[in-house]
Amino acid sequence: MNNSGSDISQQDKLNIVLKEYEALRNEIIKCSDRQLQLFYILIIILSAAYGLVIIHGISDFLCVLPILILPFIFRYLWEQHDVEIISKYMKEEIEEKRIPSIVGYRCIESPNNYDKYWIGWQHYWDDIESQQIKKLSFNYKHSALILIVVISFLPSIIFSVLSIIKLFLAFPVIIWIPSYQTALYILTLLLYTPLFVILIRKIR
Repeated sequence: MNNSGSDISQQDKLNIVLKEYEALRNEIIKCSDRQLQLFYILIIILSAAYGLVIIHGISDFLCVLPILILPFIFRYLWEQHDVEIISKYMKEEIEEKRIPSIVGYRCIESPNNYDKYWIGWQHYWDDIESQQIKKLSFNYKHSALILIVVISFLPSIIFSVLSIIKLFLAFPVIIWIPSYQTALYILTLLLYTPLFVILIRKIR
């Protein structure tokens, strides 16, 4: 049995590659839709959580808020990881190699990569995104997630620091006595501070 593909016509090869390209584009769209849904969920959770803190004065709830948010942030990052891998494959394998090997180049001397290839969407998207980042000095999509992380973690960290200082100033000995409050505040500070830094660096 011949598996070299030499018995397949150029048109059939092109159709196969285009089908794969279309399927991958649809997968990126699905990932983007899921990311948007995660943003909606995060906004709802944060609104409900801060409403609970403000209206009912349950300040200790700030210590558990990041735990509720983390699964959605990790899921968002996982979806973004999938998008980046698919985009890289579409750009470097399909647009740059497979399609040109079948039909050649659209305009090989073009100064723009997306004009060079017959299908150059991923090249065009990357160029536009890089221009936007260069112009605005930030990626708006990543900035939105960073804002979510800041709103989720920073109040918890600040609240824990202030609570520990307040307890220590009021009762200098109590900080060494195991209790629910001191353990919660110290654990929150030790856990959330490095995690906050790691997430910000990962997103950027």
